[in-house]
Amino acid sequence: MSVGAALYDRLSNYSGLSALVSTRIYPVIAPQSVTVPYIVYERISGTRIRALSSDTNLAHPRYQFTAFSDDYDESYAIIKQVRLALQRYSGTHSTTSPSVTIEDCTIETETDLYDPQTELHQHIIDFSIWHRE
Repeated sequence: MSVGAALYDRLSNYSGLSALVSTRIYPVIAPQSVTVPYIVYERISGTRIRALSSDTNLAHPRYQFTAFSDDYDESYAIIKQVRLALQRYSGTHSTTSPSVTIEDCTIETETDLYDPQTELHQHIIDFSIWHRE
């Protein structure tokens, strides 16, 4: 299992979030005819932690989550649920092999945007994810 799949697992099973977007949570890009509201997530950077003479199997990527909605308050409510689901979250995900252990999630930044072409509000939150592979 990848860390992206583990994050999807956490978000899609978080009741406050699934009540708003169901399972409309997509890696990198949403399907062309997706129903709003929905979430897109992507890894925007990543590092691996090394020790002097060995690998630690500890990685530190940064993931961005964007809530899309035609309503400002709804997109804010969605990203709030993402924050509640991930802020300081830790846990092991082993739905498929190999398992991924998320050690910690911390918020980096939050942004609001509006796209006049699609007429969608976007709330964006970035998390630093510490995980073991």
